[in-house]
Amino acid sequence: MQSAKSKHELTPDNIYLGLLCAARIDTHYIEFLREKGKVPRMLNRIVERSVVVAATPWTIWRVLTDFSAWQRWNPFMPSMQGTAEAGQDVEALIRLWGNSPSPYMLRVQQADFCRQLVLTGSFRMPGLADVIHCFIIAQLDSHTSRFTHGLRVSGIFVPLLAGRIGRAAGQGMETMNISLKAVAQARR
Repeated sequence: MQSAKSKHELTPDNIYLGLLCAARIDTHYIEFLREKGKVPRMLNRIVERSVVVAATPWTIWRVLTDFSAWQRWNPFMPSMQGTAEAGQDVEALIRLWGNSPSPYMLRVQQADFCRQLVLTGSFRMPGLADVIHCFIIAQLDSHTSRFTHGLRVSGIFVPLLAGRIGRAAGQGMETMNISLKAVAQARR
């Protein structure tokens, strides 16, 4: 008798998401998944940025999940409306191209208290440009943590925009990380 699938079951998507969000990405395993046809290389782009923060995971989690305050400190994603609870839809403004942020509807896939927040969504319709935003908090010592922001974009638009996605998202994620670090360290 087979059991119902749980969110913790090791499926290719869960494994891939976990690899994306880890401090180190095992590139051999990602290549294995691509070879198995799960995510063709040309339709996939991964960007990841990390920062060490002199704050506890709890402090970082409070800053990260206080969506109503994002407009005050987050230049990359200046607006997020909703709650950080698994299964909830959130409305986001993301500044990826140029000065004007674009609206996106995202879903909270995972919200593991003080550990990780995973948001997923699609541009216009599924398959064009599907995104996974993964925020990971790893405690390094009693007063220091690593905050990692990972982004995976996949879909038929990716080959056309791969370079722009990498540059724009990388810069945006870097500014978000620096801003989050400043806010979290000020709350210590």
